Amino acid sequence: MIPEMKLTSKGAALLAKVPAGAAVPVTKWQIGTGALAAGSSLDRAALVAQLKELPVSSVTNEGSTATILGQFTNTGMEAFPFEELGLMATDPDEGEVLICYGNAFGAGEQIQAGTAQLREFVFGTELTFSGEANVTAVIQPALVFIPQSEKGQPGGVASLGSDGKVLPEQLPEMDVSTAMAGFDTKDSLADADGIVITDSAEDNTGKRVLWSKVKELLGKLYVPLTRTINKKALSSDITLSAADVGAAAASHTHALDALTGILPVNKGGTGQSSLEALLAALKQAGAVQIATGSYVGTGTFGADHPCSLTFDFLPKLIFVFAYYENPDPGGSSARYIPLGNGIENHDEDACLCVLDTSKIGTDYTAGFGLGYIHSANSLWAKKSPDGKTVSWYNTYNSRLGPEMYQFNTSGWEFFFAAIG
Repeated sequence: MIPEMKLTSKGAALLAKVPAGAAVPVTKWQIGTGALAAGSSLDRAALVAQLKELPVSSVTNEGSTATILGQFTNTGMEAFPFEELGLMATDPDEGEVLICYGNAFGAGEQIQAGTAQLREFVFGTELTFSGEANVTAVIQPALVFIPQSEKGQPGGVASLGSDGKVLPEQLPEMDVSTAMAGFDTKDSLADADGIVITDSAEDNTGKRVLWSKVKELLGKLYVPLTRTINKKALSSDITLSAADVGAAAASHTHALDALTGILPVNKGGTGQSSLEALLAALKQAGAVQIATGSYVGTGTFGADHPCSLTFDFLPKLIFVFAYYENPDPGGSSARYIPLGNGIENHDEDACLCVLDTSKIGTDYTAGFGLGYIHSANSLWAKKSPDGKTVSWYNTYNSRLGPEMYQFNTSGWEFFFAAIG
């Protein structure tokens, strides 16, 4: 590799500055690929082509000689020629300087790529002093490599395969059944007893699980054998009969007179003994109510002869319509009072066949009612204080008869519906 190491000018100057007995602080090694021509001076301030820095792995002072070693591995490196080597130290005036240097002059060793072949070796140099040697360095044990010669050897360390794991032939017997063959058996487990497992979340490191924890986990997956259903143990499949759960057989009969009582609502019944009682209960509960019917016109009209309808609930909407014979020559023989138009279909005659009771009060209100509005103040309506009776009248008179505009034509049948 490197035939010799020479002290540089800066190295000699540093040694001259160090008082007798004081330490020379070396710091690190440097390797490079720069080849010098044969016979070139080795007195340099830096490597020609520095490639990598390496830590000082050890320093030994014996008498006037100090041995300074370093270690190299090509892990993670590309192939390169090992042509130069340098030792660095700290100068109190100049900082870190190159104190020793060596070059292979083009004959350096070719180091393979780390992926092709693993290379590890130890290198170093000796410094000789006129007095007692005293060289120091900061040694980082984590960065100190194990020489290849010590790997896979008795008293050395195990070597690793290409997968980064210890070679099988260097491992101890791993057959667990063999390792545990001599263990005593224990049939009754205590809560503090442990079961050995490998933890997949932590690289399969060994862990101990207490039997109390195992029982807790099993209790969430399985039913204990001490549990029963209707006093039948769960040690095997069980069959339940109707009698076991107090149920009737799948095929059975009841006498008709045995079916008595009122089924409550929460059991799927009505809770009532008759249809009338059910209707009353629904009204009491605020259910929607509908009333239908008809009345025959009396032929009267105006404020002194209002029409009225009374219900046994509070109506919200009231609808009224009637069929009639058309009095106009050429008209159809039978027509009905439609929503939105007067019987003569005049635009100024608007038919109010639907009454929203929320729009009227207990005094007559203009513009609301059941009939025809010829003008804004011709139709009037009100409701009773309890809201169950609605009254209306019309003051408009025409050739068709004022009673028709009030939906009270004599002899006509008017049909109504109310929703409440």
